[in-house]
Amino acid sequence: MILTGHAFGKKSPLQARALAAGYGATPILTDLDLDVPDGQLTVLLGPNGCGKSTLLRTMARLAAPMGGSVLLDGSDIHRLPTREVAKRLGLLPQSPAAPEAIRRASALPSGRAACAAKASPKASREGDCACS
Repeated sequence: MILTGHAFGKKSPLQARALAAGYGATPILTDLDLDVPDGQLTVLLGPNGCGKSTLLRTMARLAAPMGGSVLLDGSDIHRLPTREVAKRLGLLPQSPAAPEAIRRASALPSGRAACAAKASPKASREGDCACS
């Protein structure tokens, strides 16, 4: 399976190559290639149980791949130091780990410190993120 996002000729900073992922000895995804384009909206769409969350967990280093690799700027994300990954990749999980009424400006510092420094004062007042 190949999933490709087109970013007008730009190299994708986040990629999966021949990725296999699953739980225990049970593969959910096999031989998956994916390019996540920089600065674009990317959507994973599919029926329940098809591997969307497994893919995201593996690409975010929350689960180890069974095979293949996840690349962040050309380096294997699972071998990079956590601090280095946090500087370049933010994650806000879909599970309600934060209070339901949390505003984006409040969630921002917990998801990506580098992005929080970019947030404008206006965005903070309005509860919006001003990150690019």
